[in-house]
Amino acid sequence: MLIQGRLLIDPFRSPEPGWIRVVGGRIAEVGFGDPPKGSDPPSVGGRDALICPAFLDAHNHLPQFGSVGCDGMPLLEWLRTVIFPAEGWWGRGAALQAARGSVRRLAAAGTCGFAGFLTAHGEACREVL
Repeated sequence: MLIQGRLLIDPFRSPEPGWIRVVGGRIAEVGFGDPPKGSDPPSVGGRDALICPAFLDAHNHLPQFGSVGCDGMPLLEWLRTVIFPAEGWWGRGAALQAARGSVRRLAAAGTCGFAGFLTAHGEACREVL
């Protein structure tokens, strides 16, 4: 498979036109400029597509995804009225459905890996894992 687009592989340089060849699900070759002569046409992307590494989220709390955007309170009030109830629902049977929704949101944003913190509800956490 040949992917063509602007390569965003160096955070200190603007994206440059280039291509990536994928063989057997792995990157086999990366090049700048036009794809090599004689290669198959690109099967994904195009000159204006952006190609960049996937995002890895090093710290998130899966039980709190439903609480995103609930802010504007002092820390302890926010924990007591928003976060602790969300984590309580996690332990009362909502864990698997909430975790699936959280992982779907991560994937939709281009996240391919994450370190996700759970709660102290052991059985619910085992079910999710």
